[in-house]
Amino acid sequence: MKNITKSLILASTFATIATNVFADFRDTNMGHRYRERYRNMDICQEIKEDLLVAEERFLEVESRMNNMNGEIRSQEQVINSRTYTLENKRNRIASFKREIENLTDLKNNKDRLMSEHQNIIDTTNPQIPLAQTEVDNAQGKVNKHCGGFWRGTWTSGKCRSAKSSLTDTSNHLANLTSKVKNSQSMISRLHRVEKDLSQANENLVEAKVSFNEEMQVRPSIEQLQTRLGNMVQRRSNHIGAYNQAEQQYGRLEIRAEKCMQMQYDARKLRMFKGALKVFASNNGAGCERAVEIMRKAKGPAQKEGVDEAYHMICESDLMVQEVVGECIENRERRRH
Repeated sequence: MKNITKSLILASTFATIATNVFADFRDTNMGHRYRERYRNMDICQEIKEDLLVAEERFLEVESRMNNMNGEIRSQEQVINSRTYTLENKRNRIASFKREIENLTDLKNNKDRLMSEHQNIIDTTNPQIPLAQTEVDNAQGKVNKHCGGFWRGTWTSGKCRSAKSSLTDTSNHLANLTSKVKNSQSMISRLHRVEKDLSQANENLVEAKVSFNEEMQVRPSIEQLQTRLGNMVQRRSNHIGAYNQAEQQYGRLEIRAEKCMQMQYDARKLRMFKGALKVFASNNGAGCERAVEIMRKAKGPAQKEGVDEAYHMICESDLMVQEVVGECIENRERRRH
């Protein structure tokens, strides 16, 4: 089974080596002339040149696309900024209008509100000293009945009742104080309501002027949005050319890769065949020239070809060397 496997591998290998495809010229002299002229030609040169052209074209349309995207982003930022500024000024007008309505209402009800809040102050202020006394008394009870943890008095019913009373009286005092302060604040506001109303009207006039000035700025937001739409449309029209250039560039890139791989394999195979012939001569005696052959190899492809030939012949058993040598001799006799 081992010998059969080796025979199949060798047969497949030499079937590949022996395969040579040549173009058929109608004129034999023409074929010979052009083969001599382009003997050392780079078969991938034209593809490489086309690839460079496609790459330049793709970079050009890509740069144009990036510029369009940048212009669109810039235009969007301008529109957003202008819209924010306009909306902010519109909101200021609405805010001043609400303030004027509130101040007008206060002015119209000034006498009534002054009387109501003054009455609150007059009726509440006398209650504050009494409320303060109640707080002080409640605090005294807390001090008396909740005086020490070591006696356990902090958990007694009297202590809990004293604390609850302190909380209630403190809240009552705070409410009274707050009512007085709020009424005092309202009275102060009512005293200056005419002045505040006049200032609010001035602020409204200034806000309207500022808003109208912003509305008169050119180009307007609508014009900027129209320009943005045109930019987006131009970019959409350019997408087709961009995709086409990208596809052309990608296709030629793959073709160039495959062509250069084919060149590599051809150089490797040519050196492989020559090294194989040397190494298989005299039943493997040619392996002694391995260093010499490797030195003659140029580039990684040829060196890999020599290396593979060496592994096939010089690291194989005698039967393989004999079979390979016989195959090469038969092939040479057929050619001559």
